[in-house]
Amino acid sequence: MGSRKNIMNIKFVKSVEILPSKKSGIDELLKARENLINSVDAMTSPNNPRGYPGIDPVMALWLVTRDSDVIAIPHLTPRDNNRLALYSKVVTAAKFNINHFFIIGGDTIDSRVNSKPVMEMDVLSTIEEIANQSIGRNFLKEYNENIVVGAIMNPHRLQEKEIVNSKYDKGARFFITHSVFDTEVLKQDWIAKRNFKLMAGFIPILKKSQLDITESLDMRIPKNMRDRILNSSDLEEFFINYISESIDDLKGYIDGIHLMPLGRNQFAKKLMEVL
Repeated sequence: MGSRKNIMNIKFVKSVEILPSKKSGIDELLKARENLINSVDAMTSPNNPRGYPGIDPVMALWLVTRDSDVIAIPHLTPRDNNRLALYSKVVTAAKFNINHFFIIGGDTIDSRVNSKPVMEMDVLSTIEEIANQSIGRNFLKEYNENIVVGAIMNPHRLQEKEIVNSKYDKGARFFITHSVFDTEVLKQDWIAKRNFKLMAGFIPILKKSQLDITESLDMRIPKNMRDRILNSSDLEEFFINYISESIDDLKGYIDGIHLMPLGRNQFAKKLMEVL
């Protein structure tokens, strides 16, 4: 029935994002489980990524992590849900022994969906209510839940220290960064002195044609890094080496890695096994 481990108690966290395809059936999720269940500490799954309908992350992660010690961390976003819907998701997760949540604003809704964001609450109030169970206490007490909440860190923003502190004050206890293409952005004094868990995020670009798409998602790729990718003859080997070297370079600044392989779970397995 899932895990009761706490991500805060793991010295160095190895986490991977599960991105279900839009195809019917669960074979791909079972394959992701087969590939990764013995290689990672935690798995996340997004909520309607890129603002397009997708499988519920609680369901996806239960399928992949059930009967294991891997921590399931579904994304929750106020973009698509009012307060009632958010608590319904938390209660559903609790029913399946899932108690970690990653609160995120979410991507812009795809225009083809012809929908508008809900945003009854903002990210900060969502973090506060989920982390402290301020509204859902009566709903969750029967599950004896100890909720663990995480949020995103964007080290490129000038006011990120203040933003992270605000999220921490509301109850976020672990953070995952935007994809890192330059380790220097995390080498900041306030990050070294952090009082929260921090996982460095990485998106491996395994096709050169993905460079422009990745940058369109507001990922900052320095010119020297872009040139190294374009000049690489083996992008899989390049990113395994780059991520491994980045982790060594960031010792003291991070408490783990979060890989966003965009469905390339074989690559994720290969990387996790060499870390």
